[in-house]
Amino acid sequence: MKIKTLLPQGGLQRLIEFLFLPPNPNIHTIPDLHPFTLKFRNNHSFLEKDYLDYYYKNTLRKVQLSIIIAIVFYSIFSYLDLVFVPDIAKTFITIRLGIVVPFLLLALLLSNKKDFNQYMQQILFVVVLVAGGGIIAMILIGGIEVNSAYYAGIILVFIFTFTFVGIKFSWGVISTWLLVLSYEIVSYQMDLPYKNFISNNFFFISTLIFSMVAGYSIEYYRRSMFFSNYLLRVEKNKISMDNVELEKRVIKRTHELVKAKEEAEKADKLKSLFLAQMSHEIRTPINSMVSLAAMLREDLEGKLEDDHELSLDLINKAGNRIVRTVDLLLNLSELQAGTYKPIIKKFNLCTDVLSKLILEYKKITNEKNLKLYVNVETENTNLVADLYTVNQIFAQLMDNSLKYTDKGEIKINVSRDNYDNLIVEVEDTGVGIAKDYLPHLFEPFSQEEMGYTRKYDGNGIGLSLVKNYCKFNNARIDVKSKKNKGTTFKITFLKKVQSKVA
Repeated sequence: MKIKTLLPQGGLQRLIEFLFLPPNPNIHTIPDLHPFTLKFRNNHSFLEKDYLDYYYKNTLRKVQLSIIIAIVFYSIFSYLDLVFVPDIAKTFITIRLGIVVPFLLLALLLSNKKDFNQYMQQILFVVVLVAGGGIIAMILIGGIEVNSAYYAGIILVFIFTFTFVGIKFSWGVISTWLLVLSYEIVSYQMDLPYKNFISNNFFFISTLIFSMVAGYSIEYYRRSMFFSNYLLRVEKNKISMDNVELEKRVIKRTHELVKAKEEAEKADKLKSLFLAQMSHEIRTPINSMVSLAAMLREDLEGKLEDDHELSLDLINKAGNRIVRTVDLLLNLSELQAGTYKPIIKKFNLCTDVLSKLILEYKKITNEKNLKLYVNVETENTNLVADLYTVNQIFAQLMDNSLKYTDKGEIKINVSRDNYDNLIVEVEDTGVGIAKDYLPHLFEPFSQEEMGYTRKYDGNGIGLSLVKNYCKFNNARIDVKSKKNKGTTFKITFLKKVQSKVA
């Protein structure tokens, strides 16, 4: 593979982006910067002033800290003067502590002025020249022997300039190359041996180049991040304007929704009124027919033929079925409209609910020759919940068990688990439920067998009501079933439902 295929096309700008930005950057987040000064230019030139203000605010403490560190290190290196050049150490220490360090202290003092941002770069430029110039002055005074060791100090100045002090790249390049030029002149004047000259410059200039690359990368990345933040601000302003427009639309839409809600509430009231009226209109004649059938049976007891007795039974069963269906529809309507208000109070589940249901369904179980009994495994069967909906839960479950069980038994198990939750299981030996139908078991108007050919009657409302009534009482319902083996519904009344007693 040729080298040129690895480099981006489009000149120096693209090469810089390739070197100093993450791979595959979004083209819209790349600022237009001058390749040497790194100033914003062309369409982005208006950002330069804002960037300088941003840069000053975010680097002032760093600049002050870097000057303090320079003072400390420049002073500490006085010890090396005493070790390596004791004869002229006094002169070197004078340069360090009498010239360079006082100037650094002056720069630190000026950094606390309000208008420091206007001339910060110029001061840092001079700081670099003074720090490096002090070392070059020591080399000039000390001669070839000092040159061989002290030139490394200028390398530290290069690294410090481009990675920590906070000077702009362009100012850093000018100041460090002026130091390089000064060093070359001094080395030439003192007749530094050729090998030493080459060796020193190799490390000297290669370190400077690496430091420049690091400094360029840092400033390029910093300006790119500033540009990205600018784009975010622009986008944020755009979003704010869009939000204003959106709020207007929301207000308008809210007004429409309020109006629609009022109309829906009006329609819901009409629906409730309609259901109540229809319930009355259906119940009244049905109750009359059922009552008359019961009176006829009572008056003509012992005188009726078998087919007449069967007809009266059919009237009674059909009437009760219609009344029950109407009740279920009204209950479902209440739940969907959210108008049902549970009354939480304390009662005994066995005596107040289950025992009464057992008596109510005793006749049906006897007719079908089924065993129906309650198995209580706990002394505490008290419950704090809504009595009406709890009664409906077990009435619906027992009604289902009786409907789908032709032989065997229906057993109700009452117990408590390790968390003191009251558990009631309604277990039957009926036809069971197919595995693929179980996920749809609690959907309203859903039945495993649909259409005119179905074997069992019903409207698919009962179990949907049971599921909702469980939510009212903070209860969990689980079901296990096997086709032609039976079904078990498990109701767990969670302990935390014991809240406010009516």
